Amino acid sequence: MNVGKLYGLQCHDMVNPIMCHQFLAIILILCPALTKLANVLWTRELQKHLDSDNIPITAITLHPGTVNTSISDRLPFPRASRWLMNLFLAMPDRGAFTSLIAAASPAVRADPQKYKGVYLQPVGELVEPSEQAKDPKLAEELWRTTENYLEGIGL
Repeated sequence: MNVGKLYGLQCHDMVNPIMCHQFLAIILILCPALTKLANVLWTRELQKHLDSDNIPITAITLHPGTVNTSISDRLPFPRASRWLMNLFLAMPDRGAFTSLIAAASPAVRADPQKYKGVYLQPVGELVEPSEQAKDPKLAEELWRTTENYLEGIGL
């Protein structure tokens, strides 16, 4: 993706403070969505490669939920921030549930076909990915891009 032309923004627009704020808002909204899409695509492609090589590993993508990771101590007004985060965010032990389900649930081991390449959201709920996240050509392209990048840096 060419970030310089995102939503019609040109690179020279970044000197305009209003355009800069709009650009940052777009990035804050799009980056998590694009990252999640890439994670789902890459995991599905990884599962395809594992299966073709007969490697008995189940690859799962997950969203742990909004978890209070004690960042409030670094925010302005730490006591108020901590109170708000405790009110609205899951505590770390609760936030770990979906990761624990993916890593250690007997249900995953009992029925790996059901969990291969899936996306889990809190708490351990299977979610149907978007049509874009199920696009095998996009997944293959991401896989090739990753391989080319790693090869380019000598890995």
